[in-house]
Amino acid sequence: SQVLIVAFVCFTCPGLYNAISSIAAGVDDETINYNATAVLYACFALFGLFAGGIVNVLGPKYTLFIGTWGYVIYATSLLIMGNNFDETAKAYSSGATNFFYAGNALLGIGAGLLWTAQGQICMSYPTTETKGAYFSYFWIIFNLGACLGGFLTFGTNYKTTGNTASNTTFILFLVLMSCGALLSLTLAKPENVVRNDGSMVTIDALPNGLSEILEVFKLFLDPKMLLLFPLFAYSNWFYNYHFFFNNAMFNKRTQGFNSAFYWGSQMLGAYLIGKYLDRAGPKKPKALQSILVLTVLCVLMWGAALWVQSSFDIDFGAKRRTIDFQDGGWFLKFLLFTFFGFNDAICQVWSYWLMGQYSDDMATLGRYAGYYKGVQSGMAAVAWRLGGIPLTPMAVLGT
Repeated sequence: SQVLIVAFVCFTCPGLYNAISSIAAGVDDETINYNATAVLYACFALFGLFAGGIVNVLGPKYTLFIGTWGYVIYATSLLIMGNNFDETAKAYSSGATNFFYAGNALLGIGAGLLWTAQGQICMSYPTTETKGAYFSYFWIIFNLGACLGGFLTFGTNYKTTGNTASNTTFILFLVLMSCGALLSLTLAKPENVVRNDGSMVTIDALPNGLSEILEVFKLFLDPKMLLLFPLFAYSNWFYNYHFFFNNAMFNKRTQGFNSAFYWGSQMLGAYLIGKYLDRAGPKKPKALQSILVLTVLCVLMWGAALWVQSSFDIDFGAKRRTIDFQDGGWFLKFLLFTFFGFNDAICQVWSYWLMGQYSDDMATLGRYAGYYKGVQSGMAAVAWRLGGIPLTPMAVLGT
């Protein structure tokens, strides 16, 4: 039940954030959006890295609660941006833009706390034999938020074929995110949690914050974590191109529709990989076989993306396209976008499952989660900054 509560908190907060971000956050200035997202992930990386120590001191319940409010502030900044666009100058007001950057920074801080607390709970509360299944259940419910958010965006913008999201979209998301923040307060204390097999959750937190910081730095000398560094670095790098593809290829209502199926395909990918990882048998062959499948899927995905990018020369500005879901050229590009999401889920669930096999100790897994999100978000900040320079889409795809 605790993993389900966390899943529904993430359904309303990062889930709905993902629905917004996959349509470029409704901000019709690519440079502002890319640079703000780079700020978000830079703050996410910094606080994510040390959030393992914070969650071990404050506990996952209150760390999660504090983290959720970054999403509420971010949604508020989007609403303000949407109402402070000068149609004559074709620019946002400086005050709204500054608040948007601040909202992204606070979201990065909150996300670092939220995702570390989430990772600690989802890796330490299930038994070793059920970690793949429980994390896949989490990923399905979490992405259901983004999926429904995509349909909300589609519905609230159905009567427009332009590229500006409505106020109703952001007000709905703001209310739902606030509900998710309050839901986090229903979590039980870790020492009161009993696993399915009757065992208690193991808690071995260090006595003070300084000791926690030292333990975090030791992860950069841990051979297991160093070997996983390239995978963790890759695991959010691609969002820059994924969301560029949706935003530069389709109109706003179709972006929302596509987004719903992008996150829906993540639910399918999470379910399939979770079932496979928790099946009976030795862990090492399962790990090797599944990472091989992921590698093949990634080669197919990026090969198809390269072909579409080179064939259609997608970009913002004069090259921007506004394909509608009712147009004849929509379906195959839609399928590629959903394939992006399917592969993302397999990568994320596999990473969490592997970390969960290394330990059952709650404090240790909290540090692993912080390290994972820190590395992941640090590289994502670089990727989004490259988009804001801006590099050409083909150059971004080549990275």
